Amino acid sequence: MKTFRQFLLLLLLSLPLVAAAQVDLGSDVEQWLEDGGSSTAGEQLADLIESLREKPVNINDTNDLRFQELGFLTPFQTVALKVYIQRYGWLSSLGELYFVAGFDSSAVKRLEPLVVVEPVPVTDRLNINNLLAHPHLHWLAGVTATVPELDADDPLRFYSRLRVDFSDKVQLQLSADRDPGERLLGGDDFYSGHLILNNLGRLRRFVAGRYNLQFGQGLALWTGFAPFSMVGQSPFRLAQGIRPASAFAESGYLQGVAATVDILRGLEATAFYSSDAGDRLGGANVTYRAGGLKVGLTAAYLSLADSATPRNYPYNFHAFRGKDCQNVSLDAAWTWRNVLIFAEAAVDGDGSPAAIAGARFLAGSSTTFGITGRHYAPSYYAPCAAAAGLQSNTANEQGVRLDFSTELPTRTTLLATADIARFPYLRYGAYSPTNGADIRMQINQLVGSKVKLSVRYRHRLKERNGVVEPQSNYLTEQTVRRQFQADLTYGDGEWQTLTRVQYILFMCEMHDDVHGILLAQDLRYRPQRLPLSFVARVALFDAEAYDAAIYMSESDLAYNFSTPMLLHQGLRMYLVASYDVGKHVNISAKYAFTARGSDEDIHTFKIMLRMNF
Repeated sequence: MKTFRQFLLLLLLSLPLVAAAQVDLGSDVEQWLEDGGSSTAGEQLADLIESLREKPVNINDTNDLRFQELGFLTPFQTVALKVYIQRYGWLSSLGELYFVAGFDSSAVKRLEPLVVVEPVPVTDRLNINNLLAHPHLHWLAGVTATVPELDADDPLRFYSRLRVDFSDKVQLQLSADRDPGERLLGGDDFYSGHLILNNLGRLRRFVAGRYNLQFGQGLALWTGFAPFSMVGQSPFRLAQGIRPASAFAESGYLQGVAATVDILRGLEATAFYSSDAGDRLGGANVTYRAGGLKVGLTAAYLSLADSATPRNYPYNFHAFRGKDCQNVSLDAAWTWRNVLIFAEAAVDGDGSPAAIAGARFLAGSSTTFGITGRHYAPSYYAPCAAAAGLQSNTANEQGVRLDFSTELPTRTTLLATADIARFPYLRYGAYSPTNGADIRMQINQLVGSKVKLSVRYRHRLKERNGVVEPQSNYLTEQTVRRQFQADLTYGDGEWQTLTRVQYILFMCEMHDDVHGILLAQDLRYRPQRLPLSFVARVALFDAEAYDAAIYMSESDLAYNFSTPMLLHQGLRMYLVASYDVGKHVNISAKYAFTARGSDEDIHTFKIMLRMNF
């Protein structure tokens, strides 16, 4: 603990020496990833953000398909923006968003790097000349090595992606991702690509290659990135329909063709087919929109190449067995003034049901509260589902969630979420019906224009198998993980700092308590007149056991994601640097170092070259 006291003293002494501006380091996104977001989801989110940075959305064009990809907007903000533009015309600057109901400085800041404010151009008559006009080329290539975790004889990962956009109508993307140990050419290499057509007459969107599908609230069909649900926010999901797959995703995507066509005013239909390693998925969706109402019907059929034959254990009595499965769902969402109501109900081929429904209310301009309920039968099976819940699978769960957020007069924001669930049948790691809960609170306080303090508390209750009696009977124990965290951002200008203190207490009925502590200091430098920027972190951690492991998201290169698990006692450091070579070329690199006592040190090296024309 002497080392921690010395490091804390260093943090406190360093604050007055650094002039830094109030900065939001993507804290909402990072917190979601740290609280349990998967690495695949993190990579897909990084891909989405970087795609929007390279080609921002014109926020005046509310018909742009990519406008809906801005998951940083709440349903109330989306509706308010559309109404504002219809009433007053196009926005003249991003600052005009402050006049739109529901937009504050935090919302505008999140959108700033992802949108542009321009008049919506008149669509020219379609022909080959204007269809392929104004091509934009985006190319990147990178190399990564982690030593000594990877194969010492072949520690390198190579990846590359080429994307060409022709106006807003055509996009062609090709990528390759060669992991350590794979052959450089052929064989194990991972290649990906797609061709996308947008808004060509009645053809709303067409994709050939690798893609994702997102319908309803995810009960029947949702692949790719599932929007995060932060503390104080509703788990409502704004489905995107057809979306391109992440360039470097190695799982969770579909491969084939899909198309969305406008049938009548407000009515569109989507058909899709996917085939990968002999597994075939096909189906359709019909969606109707009118004002604030949206209704959708989804049907999907999956045929596996080989029959699923899980081993017979008590906890997987309801596991899927066979080759063919079907899912059908009906979803609806209605936004009226300051009220959002949404629901989806689904059944599988055996008639097992699943349902989710909720409502969210906006009181005044800054207070929201919502309630969401869900019921997923133990035998419900949907291989491509991704609905909200305390578990990663959409089955064997009943629960209710309450959300609340408000802004207080003292420049303070209060956020709270309580999610209580019951798991009526056995599940992996718990051989009896169990309960669970996830309670989160957060307070954000602005101090002047330079300092922001964020304090978070999380209480997670989970039941699991404890000890096994001689007769092979399992006794269930209740576990509680409490997490306290304080983030202080400070600064003014080109320098930015973030100081974090985190403490974790894990308690269970049949074992000793374990603890975890983290002290971290970030430094970010983004000069206005120089083409160089960097981000650095020094963190000390002490997590006694896996149950008290610490997760802290890191800055990384474009299209990369990193939230390492910090376990035992050690030091974590990294430096990310970026340099613009002229207007169209960027070189960035990352070096990370982890030291854990007697364990061998781990070094990670990354370098990336990007070109945009």
